[in-house]
Amino acid sequence: MSGWLAPTAEALSTSARVFVLLTLSGLALYERDSVALVALLAVGAVWIVTRSPLVRRLPTPGGALLEAGLVGLVCGAAMTDSVLPLPLLAVLPFVCGLTRGARGVVETLVLQTAVAVATGVALGGALHSEAVVELVTWVVLGLGLGMMAVFVRSGEEAETDGQAPYRDARHLIRQLLELSDDLRGGLDPVSIGYRLLVRTRDVIPTTRLALHVPAGDGLIVLAGKPGNPRAAAQAADEDAAALAAAVWEDGVARVQGYDFAFRVATDAGMVGVITGSVSERVDPDPFELHRTLRELLARLQPLALQLDAALLFAEVRDAATLDERRRLGREMHDGVAQDIASMGYMVDMMLEAPSSPEQQADLELLRSTMTRVLSEVRRSVQTLRADVDTSPSLGAAIGDISRNLTDVSGVPIRIRIEEGTTRLWPSVEAELVRITQEALQNAVRHAHAEVVEVSCRVQPPGFDITVRDDGLGIRSVRPDSHGLQIMRERAALIGAELDIRDAPGGGTVVSVRHRTPHEDEAYADPHPEVGPAPSESIATRHVTAGSRRDQPTD
Repeated sequence: MSGWLAPTAEALSTSARVFVLLTLSGLALYERDSVALVALLAVGAVWIVTRSPLVRRLPTPGGALLEAGLVGLVCGAAMTDSVLPLPLLAVLPFVCGLTRGARGVVETLVLQTAVAVATGVALGGALHSEAVVELVTWVVLGLGLGMMAVFVRSGEEAETDGQAPYRDARHLIRQLLELSDDLRGGLDPVSIGYRLLVRTRDVIPTTRLALHVPAGDGLIVLAGKPGNPRAAAQAADEDAAALAAAVWEDGVARVQGYDFAFRVATDAGMVGVITGSVSERVDPDPFELHRTLRELLARLQPLALQLDAALLFAEVRDAATLDERRRLGREMHDGVAQDIASMGYMVDMMLEAPSSPEQQADLELLRSTMTRVLSEVRRSVQTLRADVDTSPSLGAAIGDISRNLTDVSGVPIRIRIEEGTTRLWPSVEAELVRITQEALQNAVRHAHAEVVEVSCRVQPPGFDITVRDDGLGIRSVRPDSHGLQIMRERAALIGAELDIRDAPGGGTVVSVRHRTPHEDEAYADPHPEVGPAPSESIATRHVTAGSRRDQPTD
């Protein structure tokens, strides 16, 4: 009995059959309809036979179609004298919807209806109007009940089948792999952003262009052509950022003097904001510029769709990478580091009562080696868990890494940071942090430097980071060393140039900077604007990692 009450397809189909038979039998007895009673008994017998082991061994559609044909035959034979058995035609579509889905519903309805009509016409000639109305009514009701059963079946599968999420993930990943072959523009947000700016420059002669996209709670510069280096760069950046924020808030294009900002959007919504400054050799008629910006919005929509897809892909990739780095950091901290620390305690206990001076010397050497290895493991954990997203800026992230490295190694690291409030694209900052981190560790661990200096200059989308040490200089690279190659790969990922060379006075210089010759050529201005030097408009900080504080300069 408990099986009947269980919410399974078998229990529901059995309950539906029994309920309909009992209800119609009661009505047939009340109306003393002998034809209906015989038909109900016949259908009951059909249902009992089709539930037998012999019929169950038939192929999956075979038993259901046999049952549908026999029920249609009985209902068609009784239809000329009684329409009371016709509700039986709504039972099997409901049952097949639970067990076989929408295809089973359609097959059952078609077969039942065809057999019922053919039998009724063959035995009684043309069907009378009452029989036709009743037949259509119960066929339509059967279709509705069947579709409801299909919905119930799909909901049960989603809730009970633990493999369903994996099947969905496999389907989506396979679709992404198939679509990736058709992505002619690729999924690099920065390159797509530059193409957007090139299209804009083709229509509007500008001295300054930037593409702002959402990141966190605000907007950052994904790609851009900065103004002339001798212009008031920081003030212009702040004005452009304010215009971009206003457009992002309400989607309305802005024109203020020679400056403009307009949205980049798809049918689904805004993707970013392009800001720029019209060349002073052009008369920036506000009405004409507004019309041009509206036309640009439509022309840029295909590239906006590419940018939207690329940003989503980058978000998924960055989240997966960060999660994996943190997982590896936890595993190393809770696994290898703890095991080494436990072995160190055991060595300390042995050192309390060494059996000989030779054993004491060996144990002390082992203890110092374990201490060094444990420091290396903890340094690797710090490297894996270092996250630029939680830092106020790129310079702050590099400063944190330098301080941690100084605490471990004792080597002072001096830092000079020049950056404004506008940040680089998160994936660019992440790669720059890893490159700088590797250069610092090489200087401290392999070059045996006594002093390391770091210079970080950022003017989005441009940057220039240099790490200089007074160590041993560039030596032959070990065959098992992959650090320099990984640094070059990281620089290539963000379109930067990595330069590693010997310093003139000894030591090594590692520099990474943003150099995109093809974009510089695309933005070449034959008549560059001339303005005051901006050397004092960029915030400059000098930091010594060992001092643990920033010291602003005048």
